[in-house]
Amino acid sequence: MPLTRKELDGLRRAFRLSPRELELLALILDGVSTNAELAERTGLSFATTKIYVHQLLSKIGVPDKLAAAIVCLKSVGRL
Repeated sequence: MPLTRKELDGLRRAFRLSPRELELLALILDGVSTNAELAERTGLSFATTKIYVHQLLSKIGVPDKLAAAIVCLKSVGRL
C-alpha cells in the first residue's frame, strides 16, 4: 500500500527533502527501482535523476535505494 500524504510529509520534514526528492522517494517506495524508470516517470533526464537520487540518499544517510526504502518504512512504522 502506498504511503499516505501525512506519512510522506513526515518523511519530507524528517530528512529535509525537496519536493522533487520526495516525489522520487514516493516512487522508490512504490517499487520503482531503476534510475531509468524514475526518469521516465518524472520526465527528468537520466542524468538529472541520478543527481536527485544521490542527494536523496545522502540526506537519508544510506548507500542505496533499498536501504532508503527500509529506513523510511521503519521511520513511518510500516516495517
